[in-house]
Amino acid sequence: MKIQQHLTTFIVVTLTVLAFSGCTPAAVTPDADATTAPETETQQESLPESPLMPTVVSPLDLPNSPLPSPDAEESRTDVSWAVAKQKILDAEVAEVFQAHSREVVLVLKDGSTLHTIEPKLDEVFRVLEQCGEQCDDVLRATE
Repeated sequence: MKIQQHLTTFIVVTLTVLAFSGCTPAAVTPDADATTAPETETQQESLPESPLMPTVVSPLDLPNSPLPSPDAEESRTDVSWAVAKQKILDAEVAEVFQAHSREVVLVLKDGSTLHTIEPKLDEVFRVLEQCGEQCDDVLRATE
């Protein structure tokens, strides 16, 4: 599991470096009026296209984001670690998010979200590993 975490970190860092290496400053012409900002569409057209440039999306913008939205506290469903662990082992989980605080957010396949506290850091990933092949497609995220 440690290898997977290191690989994930490596991929994120690599994609970030690639994303920023493709950026170029906007061309400045002597006739440009310094009081008006260039149009966004013109800037977009001047950037080189690169198949390696990832689309950066905030997890909060995703429809089934494992991160709680600011107004989600009212509809929050807290469960015990035992219940969360059983949901994982029953292959009912689509996404898992783990915070450094040991808080775990599970997004179930039916779209509902459960919150729990794992007994020790990375325990949720050990349970996913224990689950086996039926949990291979679970989206995993950690901070």
